[in-house]
Amino acid sequence: MSHKQKIGGLVISLVALLSAFVFLFVGFTEGIWSPTWLVFLSIPFVSIIVDVITKKKDPVGMVSGIVSFACIVGYLCFGFFFDLWHPGWLIFFAIPVSSIIAKMFVSADGGKDEAEDGKSQEQ
Repeated sequence: MSHKQKIGGLVISLVALLSAFVFLFVGFTEGIWSPTWLVFLSIPFVSIIVDVITKKKDPVGMVSGIVSFACIVGYLCFGFFFDLWHPGWLIFFAIPVSSIIAKMFVSADGGKDEAEDGKSQEQ
């Protein structure tokens, strides 16, 4: 594990701890529990940023993470602002579709199959 990855893991852990603290602090002191849970969205957001900076994930994983986060934010916006909770859930179909498209582009770039990697390592 590289130095960047260790620092990235520490940053993600600190953001998770800070999010929980902010949620509990605002909830207990101000009594605002309902919208305060949105601070927990900072955890996947920071995780995506750290993964991109440390190049920890493959391109397909990065695309899936970014699209997943965008879908969550989009779903919440459709629901809260336009009261479109029911048809809004359809936005989550973008996650597997984007992963499939990303895998097609990665394999089109000449990426080796995992089975090929295993065979080449055995020889």
